[in-house]
Amino acid sequence: MKGKGLYQTAIARKSRIELLSFFKDGKWYRQKEIKKGVKISSATVNKELKELVKMKILEKKIDLESEEYPYPVTYRISEKIKFLVEIAVKIHHAYNGLFEFLEETKDKKECIEAMTEFFHNGCQSILEVKNKHKELKPQDIEWVIIPSFMQPLESIVSDFIERF
Repeated sequence: MKGKGLYQTAIARKSRIELLSFFKDGKWYRQKEIKKGVKISSATVNKELKELVKMKILEKKIDLESEEYPYPVTYRISEKIKFLVEIAVKIHHAYNGLFEFLEETKDKKECIEAMTEFFHNGCQSILEVKNKHKELKPQDIEWVIIPSFMQPLESIVSDFIERF
C-alpha cells in the first residue's frame, strides 16, 4: 500500500486550513457559499465538512422550520475552537516556510536545525495555549493544534529519512 508523500500531505493540510480560515468570522454558512468561498474541490469540501463536524470543530445546523426543501444546512466554527484554528493557521504558515526551506537546502545539519526549531516553537506554543486557556480540555488541543503540528513534523521527518 502506498502512503501519502510530503507533497500530498501538504496539499491536504493546506485545504483544511483554507477551509477553516473561511469560518474565522464565526458566521453560519451554507455549503454552496463555502464552496464558492474557497479554492477547494467540492468533493474535498464535502469530506472535510463531515470530518470537521465529527471532530466538533464545526457546528452543523439543519433549519427544519424553513419552508425550503431540502432544508437548509449551515455550518460555523465552534466558538470554543475558533481561536485554536487561528493558532493552527499560524502553525501551517510556519510549516510552509519550513517546507520551502527544506526543499531548497541539501545540508543535513541545516535541515536538522530547522526541524528542531519548528519542534521547539510548536511545543512552546502548545504549552502557552494550554496555560492561557485553562477551560480547554486536552482533547480540544489534540483535535486542532496537535494534528496541525504533528502531521507536518511526521511528513518532514519521513522526507528527511528518505533524502539522507
